[in-house]
Amino acid sequence: MSEIISSDSVSQKALDVVVQCINHKASMQYQVIQAQFKENLMKVRQSLASKGTESADLKDILSSLQVHLMQKIQASLLDLMAFLQKNLSFGLKPWCGKAVADACWTVISETLINISDMVKSMASLQASNNLPFELLLVLAKLCLEMQENGVTTLHNHLLKLLEESSPGLTVGNNDTSNIMVSLSTAAQVALDSEVVFIGQTAAQMLRVSVLARDWLRAPEPRGPRAVCRRVVETLASADTAASQLFPTSMKPSSDSSRRTIWSRPSSSFSPISRIFSERIEVFSPAGADRAALSNGALKVALKALVECVRLRTFSRHGLQQLQVDVHFLQQRLSCMGNDERLLNALLEDALSSAQIRCVDPQLMEPSIVDIICERG
Repeated sequence: MSEIISSDSVSQKALDVVVQCINHKASMQYQVIQAQFKENLMKVRQSLASKGTESADLKDILSSLQVHLMQKIQASLLDLMAFLQKNLSFGLKPWCGKAVADACWTVISETLINISDMVKSMASLQASNNLPFELLLVLAKLCLEMQENGVTTLHNHLLKLLEESSPGLTVGNNDTSNIMVSLSTAAQVALDSEVVFIGQTAAQMLRVSVLARDWLRAPEPRGPRAVCRRVVETLASADTAASQLFPTSMKPSSDSSRRTIWSRPSSSFSPISRIFSERIEVFSPAGADRAALSNGALKVALKALVECVRLRTFSRHGLQQLQVDVHFLQQRLSCMGNDERLLNALLEDALSSAQIRCVDPQLMEPSIVDIICERG
C-alpha cells in the first residue's frame, strides 16, 4: 500500500484496519466459546436432573467441561496465529505480533472472567432457577481448577504459539490477578450457595415438623420421627456429592470431640452456661473441603431446629420425643463434617431449649433412648 500511495496517513489506516480485524476476530472467538459453554452447562443440568445424585459421576462431568473449555480456548489462540503467517506482508511486523499477542490474551482473560460472572449469576439465582446443587459443586471446582492450573497452562501455551509463529517476538508479562480474583470469587459464591441451599432445605423440613406439631399432646416416643430420616438423607446426599470433587480433612483427634450429649453434666443445660458458650457463626464462608461443606449445611439446618424449639412448649413426652430425635441425628450425622463438637453443641442447644420450655422436664435414660432409636 505504501508503494502505491506514498502517504503516512494511509499506511496508518491500513495498520489500523489489520489491528481491528485481529481484535474483531478475538471478540468473535470468546463470544463463541461462552455460547458453547452455556450450551454444555444446559446439557449437564438436564443430565443431572434426569439421573439424580446417586448415579451422577461429577468427576467425569467436571473433566468433560474443563477439557472442552481448554480445547476451545487453545483452538481460538491457534486461529489468531493466522495473522502472523510469513506470506503476509504485515505478518512479520513487530506491531502485528504485539496486536496478536494482546488479542490472544484478551480471549483468555475475557473468556474466564465472563465464565466467572456466569457462575456467580447462576449461583446467586440458584433458588429461582431450580439449579441442581451438584452443578454448583462442579462449577466451583471448575473455577478453582482454572485458577490453580488452567490460567498458567493457557499462558504457557500462548507463549509457545507466539514463539513458533513469530520467533524473537518480545511479549510483556500479562497481569493474571483480575482473572484469579474473578475465578476465586465465583468459586466461593457457588460453594456458599450450595451450602445454604442444602442447609435451608433440611432446615425447612425441621422447621415445618416442629412448628406444625402439638408437643403438649405428644404421645410416648416409639422411635425417631420420619422427618429426621429425610433430613439425614438430604445431608448425606450432599456429602456424597461433595466427596467426589473435594478432599476430606481429618477429624479432630481430641477426646472431647468423641463425647456425646449424654456425657455432659446436667449443669451444661442451664441458661447461665449457655450465655458463656461459644458463639456459632451460621453463615460463614464455605471452604473448598468436603467436611467444611458438610459443617456449613449442618449449622444452617440445626440452628433452625434450635430456633423453632424455642418457640414451642413441650410436655414430658414431647421433650422425650425430641430427645430421641436429637440422639438419632447425632448418631447419623456424626460421620459427616469434621467437627463433632459443633454438632453436639447445636443438638445440646436444641435439647436444653426444649427442657427450659417443658412443663415436666424429665429426660429418659440414655440406654432407653438407644433402644428406642434401634427399634424405631
